[in-house]
Amino acid sequence: MTHHYVCINGNVIPAEEAVFNIQNRSIKYGDGLFETMFYRKGRAILLEKHVHRLLKGMALLKIQTDERLTLTHIAASIDTLCQKNQLSTARIRLQVVRQGEGYYHPKANTFSYILEAETLQQIDYPLNQPALNVDIYPQPIKTCTALSNIKSCSAVGYVLASLHASELGVDDCLVLNSENRICESTHSNIFLIHEGRISTPPLSEGCVAGIMREQLIQIMNEESVDSTERSINLEDLLSAEEVFLTNALRGITSVGSFRGINYARKQADAWQQKLQSSLI
Repeated sequence: MTHHYVCINGNVIPAEEAVFNIQNRSIKYGDGLFETMFYRKGRAILLEKHVHRLLKGMALLKIQTDERLTLTHIAASIDTLCQKNQLSTARIRLQVVRQGEGYYHPKANTFSYILEAETLQQIDYPLNQPALNVDIYPQPIKTCTALSNIKSCSAVGYVLASLHASELGVDDCLVLNSENRICESTHSNIFLIHEGRISTPPLSEGCVAGIMREQLIQIMNEESVDSTERSINLEDLLSAEEVFLTNALRGITSVGSFRGINYARKQADAWQQKLQSSLI
């Protein structure tokens, strides 16, 4: 029998042996956060940025950190786990959970972590991916606060939006913030192109502080591209010429249609190539 392995607090064990204590605060309260990373060619892509976002989120949640979450230690742990699972390309999930007993008021602010590695077929960020058909989940699920910028274990809003997408027969749903503005999709940040100008919601709109979003904005700034961070509403979506989504695993994915409106696909693949080149 071939085992699949996970890493819990530095211990690599078969996944079927992993167990959780009844006091696990992620199960009880969603009290934690996570990072999803793309591992290829012996390294996790943009690991430094992922670790920075993780530690910033932990500080926001008042979860203490220690040497187990240094860049060096995380990189070594990911390498060990991928080697144990015989993976050269993988989807990495690093979840941090506040440790200890207590109800809403925790008795401690230390942490446990869980590291998972799942096989991926892709080697690079793919070009010419099938464009997505999207809709909007009608209920606001994101607040316009810093808590919405982290990848929280409390993700029931995304679950409901994903179920809504399945019910509608579309590929993904865009999600609304508390001001009924579009801030992201269930798993990606959103970019619009209108009259040649590229726009994406600012973090103050409640979107996740996406690593690929950050990387792409950095590239655009370096190339002095006409781009801006601004709020996006339904009218902006209806009048956009091109729409694409960004996340750590797929890079850039084009949106092909929204409620019968078809979008062009002129820039997404070119930006995907630039994104790929920036990660070599």
